[in-house]
Amino acid sequence: MGDGVTWSAQADFLARLADWEKDSDPFWPLQRCERSALLGLNVPYFMSRADGQEIRDAGGGSVPTRARSGLDHARARTMALDEREIAWQIEIIRQNTIATLDSDGKPKLERPARPLLRSGKSVAPTKDVFIAEAGRIAREISSHAVRRGSGAAWIGLDWMGDSEVAQLVPLGLDLYGGVSGMAVFLAAHAATARCESSAELALAATAHLRRNLRGRNAARLARAFGLGGATGLGSVVYALTLMGRFLGDDGLLGDALATANLFTDDLIAADRQLDIVAGGAGAVLALLRLYRDSRSPEPLRRAVACGEHLLRQARPGPDGRRSWAGQAAGRSALNGMSHGAAGFAHAFASLAAATDREDFACASAECIAFEDASFSPEHRNWPRLHADGEVTWPCQWCHGAAGIGLARIAMIKQGLSKTWPVSNPETAILLDDVRNVLECVDRHWPGPVDTLCCGTLGNIEFIHEAASVLERDELRKLVARRSMEVLENAMSTGQYRWDAGGNKFNLGLFRGLAGVGYTLLRRIDGSLPNILVWE
Repeated sequence: MGDGVTWSAQADFLARLADWEKDSDPFWPLQRCERSALLGLNVPYFMSRADGQEIRDAGGGSVPTRARSGLDHARARTMALDEREIAWQIEIIRQNTIATLDSDGKPKLERPARPLLRSGKSVAPTKDVFIAEAGRIAREISSHAVRRGSGAAWIGLDWMGDSEVAQLVPLGLDLYGGVSGMAVFLAAHAATARCESSAELALAATAHLRRNLRGRNAARLARAFGLGGATGLGSVVYALTLMGRFLGDDGLLGDALATANLFTDDLIAADRQLDIVAGGAGAVLALLRLYRDSRSPEPLRRAVACGEHLLRQARPGPDGRRSWAGQAAGRSALNGMSHGAAGFAHAFASLAAATDREDFACASAECIAFEDASFSPEHRNWPRLHADGEVTWPCQWCHGAAGIGLARIAMIKQGLSKTWPVSNPETAILLDDVRNVLECVDRHWPGPVDTLCCGTLGNIEFIHEAASVLERDELRKLVARRSMEVLENAMSTGQYRWDAGGNKFNLGLFRGLAGVGYTLLRRIDGSLPNILVWE
């Protein structure tokens, strides 16, 4: 800060973090105390007595509150404990210690091989079976909801993106593991099964989010989200767009358009994640879906801005074989869908199809060349490259063959025929990759968990898409059989297979019950979009 104007602007930045929904904020004096401490190059410090109701700062300033003191609150909670509540608190403690870290910073969590068990009575994979289980899942999700006013919230395991570190928290607002993803499943169930209670709960799940996105704090919420298609603002755009379609609600589509307007040039320029999950590549796919549904030019303009932002970032590798290394990737570009070249290739191919821009098509082709350069014929897979130099060969949506295969199929299906006809060598490369993934997925079946991100459901979705693009009817039958295997195992054990915890703590779309339910609904209605490629 080289001058007084910049100093003053930086000092007043705190005001942007205030709650602007209120005309009068009783805690505004705390902002003044915090600003004063920072101008004195001190760390702001506030305190409150355990038996008091005032918040004080180091300079003697205080703000009274109407809150019950911490000591009174603790006494009341302790006196109200019964056997059921004690058991619940013990379960919360147990869930919060499942993914502790080793001394080297890596999670202790392991995924041992767990075979799928068959129930004593075999059940045919029919639509009636799948719709019944989807309905049961919707009711279970509803039973765990915390309802207050017009809204709904849940407590569950938050896996911090596609990492292996989890914590038990009120679930967030995003598509990946939060209420937006759960609302997408509930809205799809409402449309498929004509279930009004699922429609009501889907709207309740997003009521608080929608209100905030149209409020005075919307810009601050956007900055906290980031851009991404799974965990960022793009995920909200995608969720609201799908919900609007499923429920026939133009208000949801209007909120998606309003959210798209929060993708300001400054917000896009601040993106350092870059990838599908948390960065600009995911925003591209979400905004293009909104553009297709609304035909408003603004989402396309914002998607193009995200693509141009990515093109301005450095790309490791020689010309013709390059990809991006976002913050989640460290210094090296990665393979795969979630943080790697497959996701970037899919995003740029989609953007090229929507705009006919050659620079976007070339960026996509370079990502494919980068990725295919490390393909292993022995593994029928692409390596996962870890920051410490370790190489593994997972077959999941997030990392490895399944996600790469889904990206390749999406590129074939979504408009690439304009520039890459099926007879062209480029399309033949994509089809060869799909065939290799099919063999890899078969080798890795069933995998240790039943999720879209990291387990059996992502592989099932790949087979479903491959059946269409390869025109192989036997693969469609395989999808039904393997879906039934997952369902029968849950019937036998009482739980789906998770990294940790039971059904009631694994509720989200990419790594929980909502994802199981949505996968089953797609076995009933093939027109439901494939969320793993932001279809």
